[in-house]
Amino acid sequence: MTAVRPGTVSGRHRDTSRAVHRRTGRIRGVRPSAPAVVLAVIVVAVAVVVVALVFRAPDLRPDTAVSVPTRQAYYVNCHTGSDSATGTTPGDAWRSLGNLNRAFTASMVIYFACGCSW
Repeated sequence: MTAVRPGTVSGRHRDTSRAVHRRTGRIRGVRPSAPAVVLAVIVVAVAVVVVALVFRAPDLRPDTAVSVPTRQAYYVNCHTGSDSATGTTPGDAWRSLGNLNRAFTASMVIYFACGCSW
């Protein structure tokens, strides 16, 4: 014969000798063991690696890579420049703005030397 706890309708009742969390059903005050924590960390790390491998970006090979056009740069230096130079490096800078009038386009970059008057 089963003893009926006072206040219950039937003989079935929850054992209240241990504090059980109402929503999760876990026993309060009991923490997971160290091996369980280590196992959980390993499982999460493996899951992250698998997701990274599955959703990784494709390799960019030189034959499939998109090349970005570089902007043409010209240099002007009134001190050391020469109008017969190419103007494409600081050492081969133009001396005046005359060459820019015939070579200038919207995609060009022009660098002017400091201390010059134009």
